[in-house]
Amino acid sequence: MLNYKFVVYNNVEDAKSSLRKANILLGEISQYLKQVAQELVPSRIRDYCEVAGQYRERFREQFRGGWDEGFDVNGFLQTQGYQSEDDFMGRFQEMIENAKGTENIEDLEEIGRTIREMDQNLNEELGRHRARHGQEATGSDSGQPGAGYGGSSGSGQPGFGGGQ
Repeated sequence: MLNYKFVVYNNVEDAKSSLRKANILLGEISQYLKQVAQELVPSRIRDYCEVAGQYRERFREQFRGGWDEGFDVNGFLQTQGYQSEDDFMGRFQEMIENAKGTENIEDLEEIGRTIREMDQNLNEELGRHRARHGQEATGSDSGQPGAGYGGSSGSGQPGFGGGQ
């Protein structure tokens, strides 16, 4: 706990000396906080990748439910830039694997973008399909993006740092 004292300085040199000491202490505190934050990065990345893996499984369940409802999952995925369900799943898993053991924030941001875009677009298309065919939402889609998964940025999607 820091103890603050207010002192009236009659001597300018005493004030300068105290300011130098304060700046040194602030520098040491800053270095310590940077070190602590750096030590937490690998754990945060592992947690983020774990959440991304949960989304991968969620997508797999949604695709399965879509197939069961007569939704052309592969046709949808082709509009998203993938050849098929297997292509999306493989590329998404590869993104997760590449992010593990790295501190490249761009890899994590790419995963986050992929999750947000796929989640939004898939839910919209499944909703349209169900509306056209008079179907109710199935148990695989609760209507809440990211429902049931922790480690989020508060938006229902996993977050890492800024850029959300």
